[in-house]
Amino acid sequence: MLLRLPYLVQMQIIKQLELYEYFFLGLCSKRTKLMLQRIRCHSFDKAVINTFRSVLQVQKIPITGEKVVMYSAKNNMENMHLRHEVKFWDRRIQLEFRNTTIRCRISTHPTLNIPILWCKSKHQNLLPMTLHHYICDVFHLYTDIQIIFRFSRLSDFPDTMEVDNLWEYASQYQEGHVQFFDKINIRNSLNLSEFLTLEVFHKILSVEHILIQAAQYITVEYLWQFRGCTAVFEMVNSISNQDLVRFLNNWLEGDNRKLEAILVRMNYASSNTFDKEEIFRNFDVKPWDPKRRARRFLYPDGWRVLDETDPADCTEGMDIERNDGMLATVIITPTLFRFFVWHQRFPDPVKNKPMIKPPMVGEQKWMMVGNIFF
Repeated sequence: MLLRLPYLVQMQIIKQLELYEYFFLGLCSKRTKLMLQRIRCHSFDKAVINTFRSVLQVQKIPITGEKVVMYSAKNNMENMHLRHEVKFWDRRIQLEFRNTTIRCRISTHPTLNIPILWCKSKHQNLLPMTLHHYICDVFHLYTDIQIIFRFSRLSDFPDTMEVDNLWEYASQYQEGHVQFFDKINIRNSLNLSEFLTLEVFHKILSVEHILIQAAQYITVEYLWQFRGCTAVFEMVNSISNQDLVRFLNNWLEGDNRKLEAILVRMNYASSNTFDKEEIFRNFDVKPWDPKRRARRFLYPDGWRVLDETDPADCTEGMDIERNDGMLATVIITPTLFRFFVWHQRFPDPVKNKPMIKPPMVGEQKWMMVGNIFF
């Protein structure tokens, strides 16, 4: 019936749909999916698999995703109460993925008001990947695989060993975390809630963008061995002024041409502070010269970093230059060390403007760099 209506009427009806209704409509047929993609009432960019909430989300970069559907195995004891609180729908859904047919019963979450898809336990790890595939197709999204997970629920991790953006969220590390990171291939970025006890040569130090939220015990050797593009270490305790001197010397004497940015923030509870005078007297540093570089660093598409002022403003930074001509800017405050490598000394000003975080209600204004956040 909907397909027979005029275009403007279709558009008005589709605008009123909840996200899950939009998704289910797109699953009905190729014609309904093409109709949705033609009308494009939504402008999301990527999908997110949130394993500890068992939900699939869609997001507009770099904003937290919106829930579309929930999933669960029929015998999952944590969700058993949800099976008894609300009746199943009359209809079921059948999904095809990786030569596997997954049949699901459907109910509605009593408070979230989104559907829960219930599958057999043998499909509990494949179902989130299946839903990710279909959501990307219906909403016409990038197919990047983004996963939020906890080590305490590693058995719920989706059936994939290839992830683009991986966020380990607020959990204590369990036995087997080393083996997990040995096996998984992280194609773009990794966010860890705590510092991992791994060898400094471990492959996660080659991930393009890494953020460790509680890096109390990280040492300067990890800064040396980082072989990706951007690294952010928060709540650091054990990095001293002399360590930063060693790091800068290591960069000056090395040939790392991939690194673009490293940020090290001191733990707010620590009595240690960074002393820029003590660090800079070891190097031939020069203040900003507008003829040699731009005033603002073009921060790569790494993890989102917030600050009260623009984190990429380099007007107060000091420059050091390597023998091969590579220029870097160092900005030091008592609690923050910023190191930016200028692969483009004068980036396109249209693409290099300060960014403001989309504000939440009642939230203060935050400046930001990076766009990975979900």
